[in-house]
Amino acid sequence: MKDELSNDRLLLVNQWTDFYKKTSDETLRKIRKEVGMELIETTISEHIRNQGKREGKIEGKLEGKIEGISEQIAILESLHKQGILSKKKKEQMLIPLRQKLDELYEQMPKAA
Repeated sequence: MKDELSNDRLLLVNQWTDFYKKTSDETLRKIRKEVGMELIETTISEHIRNQGKREGKIEGKLEGKIEGISEQIAILESLHKQGILSKKKKEQMLIPLRQKLDELYEQMPKAA
């Protein structure tokens, strides 16, 4: 398993196990309560899996928002092509949508 992990994850494994060796259960309970840990992870594998789940949920929410804005943009483009919206009005309406879209893309986790 050691060969499959990056140096960052190996360091995290070492820090995690050292932390658990030196910290009492009472202290760990207080820390979890203070930081609002959703899940109590007892192994580094659980931590890595749960971290991936949280990141996946965040990414899914962002993708949903991106899809919604993309659909709004497509609707405005369609209305313009049908002659319902002028080019100037369409562009005015697209500016905030494109800005929001750019912000959402910046929030997306970088592909490893």
